[in-house]
Amino acid sequence: MIRITGKRTLIPGGTPLLVLLWAALSLFAPPGASAQTTCYEDRGVEVCFPQGDISFADAVVAYEMGDPKPIELVRFPEKSLAPPDWDPAVSTNTSVAQNYVTLGCGGTLTLRFTDNALIDVDGPDLYVFEIGSDVEGTDLWISEHGNEWIGIGEIKGATAIVDIAGHAQPSTQYSFVRLQDLRTACGSSWPGADIDAVGAIGSVQVASGPGFISVEADDPALASAARVEFILDASNSMWGRVDDGRPKTEVAGDVLRDAIGTLPDDVAVGLRVYGHRVSRQRTAESCRDSELVVPVAPGNGGAVIAALDGISPRGQTPIGFSLAALREDLQDVGAATLVVLISDGIESCATAPTDKLYPPAVVQALVAKGIDFRAHVVGFDITESATRAFLEDLAGAAGGSYLDARDTEGLRSAIEQALKLTFTVRNAIGEIVAQGSVGAAPVEIPPGTYAVEIDNLAGAALGEVEVLAGGQTVLQLSRENGAVVFKPSR
Repeated sequence: MIRITGKRTLIPGGTPLLVLLWAALSLFAPPGASAQTTCYEDRGVEVCFPQGDISFADAVVAYEMGDPKPIELVRFPEKSLAPPDWDPAVSTNTSVAQNYVTLGCGGTLTLRFTDNALIDVDGPDLYVFEIGSDVEGTDLWISEHGNEWIGIGEIKGATAIVDIAGHAQPSTQYSFVRLQDLRTACGSSWPGADIDAVGAIGSVQVASGPGFISVEADDPALASAARVEFILDASNSMWGRVDDGRPKTEVAGDVLRDAIGTLPDDVAVGLRVYGHRVSRQRTAESCRDSELVVPVAPGNGGAVIAALDGISPRGQTPIGFSLAALREDLQDVGAATLVVLISDGIESCATAPTDKLYPPAVVQALVAKGIDFRAHVVGFDITESATRAFLEDLAGAAGGSYLDARDTEGLRSAIEQALKLTFTVRNAIGEIVAQGSVGAAPVEIPPGTYAVEIDNLAGAALGEVEVLAGGQTVLQLSRENGAVVFKPSR
């Protein structure tokens, strides 16, 4: 493996001996080296990076540990980022955290340059800092956007100094590097290659800062969720009055009528109501009082509007019991559904986290059973912080948002926001990076390649979307020949 035998030396400004050594090894310093050039002594030679410390990989895209696996202290892929900092004095100490990552036998490490990019220059273009007395073989690939990869070949011995000529396209900037261990040494506690840093000798600075991504719909009807089930609180407390002295139940009915009236005819709508049939004094019965008044189906908006006229608040607040019923409510819907829960209070029946019908536990059970839904929670006239915190946590568990509504206009705004079609941006390992609404302002994310999916709209997903620093990526949702199409905007 490559062994670092000295510390960083800035050129110019080093000792005469180092200057002479640097001149003798000018092979490693491409034309254009300037005062910002940074050199590292490695395996007895000086390796120079004309763009200084921005030359090194900045982000881990993926780390797939090989088998056998290395000891836990060397399983942190972020240790391969930034300039080399391996400390040979403790490199084999199994009780001290290390400044390198071990791939494991056959393991893979994918890195990204964010403030610079790898380019082909005259002479060497890339240097892989692998620690130890020998270099364990790895295969190297490079990629412009992280989707199509160019194989450079095997890295071992002196070829840790890599020339990408003959593989790279002239003037093309490559932001991704992938290393895969070749299983040449798998018998120790450090099986596979041990990577300290990866630096671009052939390097060009790129724009820094975040990028932006948005989704637009060419048909306003596409900006609304395609399937919605409302769960409406009709517990006794909904007789409480808000801003203009009207009962909350009356305000909620009017706002829902208006909101449903604006939805396209082909949106599938349904309504479940709890607390409307049994008095709250009959606690056990009232805690099971939840009715699917109108099932989720296209064209049911009128039926929901009509059903809102006959609701009279009476009972408890069985949120968990109502959510549990989604398993039956949505079994015939056949696609992802948006649930909008409107409540003026906290769960009053299954109040302990150990209760089977405790709302967050119900959500977890539904997700585990593969029920395809996302739920926004609208808190109507919530005054207690504990209640608001509970409803916020419930919305988070259900993959949605908590929307606070203090009065009539607040409720109108919250319902309007809840019904907007949303999108989710995920990174290469599936983590949620950002969420936004179709037709709304762009969301800010770090530069990179992402998967983007339209929430609650089956089949609307893109696997590889590039977001550039300082740039805006616009995706388009449209109808073509009767089908919904999701694609980059031209």
